[in-house]
Amino acid sequence: MTGFRVECSTRYCHHEKRVEFGALGLPDDTVFLEIQKLRRFVCEKCGGREATVGADWNEYYDALNRRRAERPNDLREGFDVMTTNTASASMPATYVKQREKCEKLLKLAKELEQFARARPDNFLDDRQFRTLLAEFHEQYKAVHDGMS
Repeated sequence: MTGFRVECSTRYCHHEKRVEFGALGLPDDTVFLEIQKLRRFVCEKCGGREATVGADWNEYYDALNRRRAERPNDLREGFDVMTTNTASASMPATYVKQREKCEKLLKLAKELEQFARARPDNFLDDRQFRTLLAEFHEQYKAVHDGMS
């Protein structure tokens, strides 16, 4: 990480700013937890001197998302690769049936979502939607009963 976050701790302010490590002029071997003791921070918004220093996780998550985007598609979509019927030959029959029920439930959920997005104003009044919803509830109950 190249920086950290400083938040004003005064009542009602909570102004937040990102600070680069190099801007502090501290030695490279400075422990992160000691920064608040070595430097006094003053809020640019209210002038308060009560500050909380914390890690800037946005930089970490940005790097993580870049690494995820660089992965090959077969790793990102590994679940779809695993659900092919070739794997079911070695699985117990009850597991295969339960998985098929779950896949059907997922398919119904996607159909319900598409239906609701296509008709956002009046989908609840539609007979076809209610039929799909009833089928979804039956399938959900079948999946739930099969797991217990």
